[in-house]
Amino acid sequence: MFKAIFNFFSLNSSNTTSNPAPAPTPTPQVLFDYTKFPVLYLSRCKPVLERMINCELIRRLSTCESVEDFGCPERFGSYDLIDVMFSKSMLQKLCNNPDQINVETDEELKQIVKIVMKKYLMEDPSQEPRSKVSIEVLVPNSSKIQVVSYANENKDGTPKLKDPAGSIEHCETPLQAGIREIEEELGIIVNNLEFVEQKDKLYKYRLVLNEKEYEDYIKQVNMLDIDPEITMIAIVPNN
Repeated sequence: MFKAIFNFFSLNSSNTTSNPAPAPTPTPQVLFDYTKFPVLYLSRCKPVLERMINCELIRRLSTCESVEDFGCPERFGSYDLIDVMFSKSMLQKLCNNPDQINVETDEELKQIVKIVMKKYLMEDPSQEPRSKVSIEVLVPNSSKIQVVSYANENKDGTPKLKDPAGSIEHCETPLQAGIREIEEELGIIVNNLEFVEQKDKLYKYRLVLNEKEYEDYIKQVNMLDIDPEITMIAIVPNN
C-alpha cells in the first residue's frame, strides 16, 4: 500500500520528475563456468597445485595465521590472508594427502580457486613485470568474448567480466605478451593481433573472429588447454 501511494504522488507532483528505470543488463552467454565443470577445472589446477606443493608453498600457507607469519609483507597482504583463512581446510588436506588432489564439495572447489590464485608467490619478485597488455576479442553479432579471473565478482555479486589481459614478462614484447595471454586465457592460438593503443603502461590489442572461427571456438572451448586463472568465459554485447 505504501509503495502504491509513493508511486501515485511521484507521478502527480509538480516538483518531482520521474526518471525512467534503467535498462536491464543483458545476461552474458556463458561458454565455460568452473562450477559446472569441476572435474575439467580441477584437471587444469593440478599442475599448478603440484608445483605449489613441491616448493613447500602449500605447507607455508597452511601455517599462516597472520600477514607477519608469511614473512613477506610486500607480497603477502591482508587480502591474501583472507583467502588463506577461507581455504585452510583444503590447504591442510593438500598437506596431508599431496598425491590425492580432489574436491568433494562446491566449497572445496572455491577454496582451490583461492589457493591457485597464490601461484604468483612462487615467482621471483625481482622478475615481476610492470607493464600490462589487454586484448579485445570481437565476435559476430556485435559481441565480444570476456573472462572472469579467479571467480572475482562485482559488488552486486555478478561475475566480474573483463577482456583477456595480463603482464608483459621480461624479454617479451607487448605483442608477444598479447599472443601468449590469448592462448593462456582463451585457448586461441594466433600469430598476430591488431594494435589499438597504448595508455601509460597498458598496451591494448584487438582480435576479430569471423563466423566460422567463432562457431568452431564455441564447440571446442571446453576441450582447450586454458589457464586455471580463468573461471568463466562468456559472450557479452560489445557496447
